[in-house]
Amino acid sequence: MWKSDSRMQQTQRLKLILLGEFGVGKTSFFCRVKHGYFPKSTLSTLSPDDFQKTYHVLHNGQPQEVEVTLWDTVGEERFDSLSTTYYRYTSAAILMYSVDRQETLEHLVHWINSARSYCDDVKLFLVGNKNDLEDKIPKDKVRRFAQEHKIQSVFKLSAKTGM
Repeated sequence: MWKSDSRMQQTQRLKLILLGEFGVGKTSFFCRVKHGYFPKSTLSTLSPDDFQKTYHVLHNGQPQEVEVTLWDTVGEERFDSLSTTYYRYTSAAILMYSVDRQETLEHLVHWINSARSYCDDVKLFLVGNKNDLEDKIPKDKVRRFAQEHKIQSVFKLSAKTGM
């Protein structure tokens, strides 16, 4: 933690929103980030939840505060009308799919289109969750998907193991 410093720049605020199909692990990832553990069970997310944390980072050699708000959203298309207001002021969308279910990657096209239609200049990040399970999606398919949809970066993780 830094002491107050006149060189400290204005706090940068980032809003990140989790998007993806039901069952890909968005709520488990959210719980891992918010509480630091993997929930034994989760119920379907019926309304969005958010978590805010301030980080102190160095940017161009200068200390800066970055306030990150992470939103866990409903992962079913039938709730789209509820989630459109949650896109407002979004800096980046974390597009989550399950590495053991190829259709969850393919269905992200819907979420990409939604994010781009409601957010100006939104950055997209692709996250393959459940990396502790057998990966059933070829790496080249994920790479092509990311290139085709102009996704910033691709990551794989396991909300369960924290790795």
